[in-house]
Amino acid sequence: MSHPDEEYEHLDPREYTEPAEKEFIATLKLRVKDWAVLGIGEDEITEILPEDRKTSVVGWKVIVGFAIDDEEENSELLTIRADYSDGLVTIGRDETSGSLDADLDSSRPEYAEYRHPSPRACAEFAAMQIERQLRRPVECHEWHGPGFFYKRWLFSDTGEGLGFCGTDNERRSNLGPPDRIRVVRDFRATA
Repeated sequence: MSHPDEEYEHLDPREYTEPAEKEFIATLKLRVKDWAVLGIGEDEITEILPEDRKTSVVGWKVIVGFAIDDEEENSELLTIRADYSDGLVTIGRDETSGSLDADLDSSRPEYAEYRHPSPRACAEFAAMQIERQLRRPVECHEWHGPGFFYKRWLFSDTGEGLGFCGTDNERRSNLGPPDRIRVVRDFRATA
């Protein structure tokens, strides 16, 4: 089990005491080894056990986050999360910018859940859903002018926005075509 004072740990099944925890993490860790081609290494994976885990085995949850980054901008664009507890795994966007401390929003399009008594089956489902999100292409659209810049990151397969920044850091529209479109991630060909 994780030390109570440590918020984040790498995925190490030896640190869990519950057999289901160990099996879920061990299975997921095996899948992560295949994700190096997607820019995900074991050192980029975080997990957290909630506070109630310190005092009780009842209600434990393993939360695992995988970041999608723009390395050129040194920015985290999105954390995809898998929460596992009592035979239920939920996968979705972490709305807390990687702090992993709020429930997942079931209204988001990438949200998925799966219930199965086997932790291995739950981990395989989580891995499949996470990998699908990691393979989605991401672009950065940029606009530049005198004393002005604006950048918008989006999934290029759907146009869904991932974030923005700009001179006044306000959301903008009607900017016309971007001055530059930069591919941030595109791993579709590695499928």
